[in-house]
Amino acid sequence: MSRKSVCSVVLVLVFCSASMSAQSLRLGVTSVTLTHTEVSEDLSSVGVGAGGHLGIRWRRFGLEASGFRAEMAPDREDLADFTLTQYDVRFSYWPVSVVAFEFGSGRRLIEPEFAAQDVSAARVGVLSEYPLARMSEIWVRGAYLIDPRFNGGGTAGLALELGLGVAVGTSNGRFRVRADAEFQRIDRTVNGVDVPIQVTIARFGLQLGI
Repeated sequence: MSRKSVCSVVLVLVFCSASMSAQSLRLGVTSVTLTHTEVSEDLSSVGVGAGGHLGIRWRRFGLEASGFRAEMAPDREDLADFTLTQYDVRFSYWPVSVVAFEFGSGRRLIEPEFAAQDVSAARVGVLSEYPLARMSEIWVRGAYLIDPRFNGGGTAGLALELGLGVAVGTSNGRFRVRADAEFQRIDRTVNGVDVPIQVTIARFGLQLGI
């Protein structure tokens, strides 16, 4: 998904939020810490950055768009630093109040090119969200990544992501402190050689509900 596509999705979400009355809109900013490992633990990088989050819930349907940018530093001194930018869009349908089916797409971009792998994939998964009290909620999610694509080629037989988050704030839902963690594993192979990609992301930020 290109940057223009992500911006278009965000604009559509904001427009929809103004025209639909039976819904909630959430906007947030986050700090990000992540670890990116490719091929083996010897090629691990850590980084920090910042991002944003937008979510809309209307009746049984939901839309969520998020993105962040981080400066990455490899553990090995002979490797150059790089910039990682990630975008994610998820659509959800809630058959019951605490469980939703999700589908969407994600894109991870690396600068300079080939410092690590660019990755894009569709996803299908499940989200479960529980209110702990009027002032807090917790959620877990899991997804299978469909046909990941890499700028360096290769295929992935198994690609999964798992997430866990919690939000605490005012009883009316207007303000929230939000924290979540996400783990992604892609078993990439190139010409029969295993070159897996593993990413762990931790986010912490503030959220405004409308």
